[in-house]
Amino acid sequence: MTKPSTLPENFPQNVSAIPPPRELKDSINDNNNNSTRRIRNPLDADEVRLEEKRREEDENYDLEGNMDSDDEESEEDSDQDSDEERELLGDEGGSDDEEKAVGHNYCRVCMIQQPIRSLHCQYCKRCVASYDHHCHILNTCIGERNHGAFWWFLLAVTIGTGVLSSCIWSGFRVSLVPSEWFSTNGWHIFLACFYYPLFLTMAGLWAFHTWLALTGGIGSEFMRENRLYYLRNVRICDLPYSRGCANNVTTMCCTASGIWHWILEKDWTPTLFAPVDGAVDIDRDSENWADNVWENKYYSCC
Repeated sequence: MTKPSTLPENFPQNVSAIPPPRELKDSINDNNNNSTRRIRNPLDADEVRLEEKRREEDENYDLEGNMDSDDEESEEDSDQDSDEERELLGDEGGSDDEEKAVGHNYCRVCMIQQPIRSLHCQYCKRCVASYDHHCHILNTCIGERNHGAFWWFLLAVTIGTGVLSSCIWSGFRVSLVPSEWFSTNGWHIFLACFYYPLFLTMAGLWAFHTWLALTGGIGSEFMRENRLYYLRNVRICDLPYSRGCANNVTTMCCTASGIWHWILEKDWTPTLFAPVDGAVDIDRDSENWADNVWENKYYSCC
């Protein structure tokens, strides 16, 4: 095959003028761009680094600003939530003692806010106002609502055991011979071993609860003034919740008694007490000795 002597008319004179395929054209453009990047002035690269650093600083500043604003919003929301909680609990600008009482006296079993002096009984599975103790003999808790009835129960048992003890004592027969005395009084000795200690025990309980009734106290607070959060700087003879002997007895037997409310067909509600600070709320040098029987200006029992 022989080479043609002349080229066609439409054949380009310059080979480089032949249009390359599209893929080849794109690769050529990329190579050109990379080559131009490589030969860029080093001063321009420093400017690029400075611009990138400024952008990072601006982004960090914006993030910190957003975080600060979020923290402020969260603090405002928490303040609003705490204000709403105080309103729900009835605390308008509550004091430290009231806020402390809210935290200490919340029953996680009954899911209620207990009044001060109230406790949850693990035997009865309920919260008891002015909780004194749980009586296993009666199988019930002794508190504000039935403390007066319990006092009358102790009085009746004390009188009954006292009468039986006196009857047993009157039945003893005198004999100078020990063997004859034991044989004659054997049954009386057996009864005396049971009823005499019972009479002394019930008389002691009645005397103790009589003292609580006269002073407005409860058994769960006795000798525990330093361990109760709502009693600060209080001593045993301060009687922080006493309102005088007459008012204390009236409250226990009538005003706070559940039987009295049942007779009058009224709804019973527990008495609401406030925390006491002995250094501020108690006058240990009072001239009114009738309302301060245990400690006043003239004498002190403890």
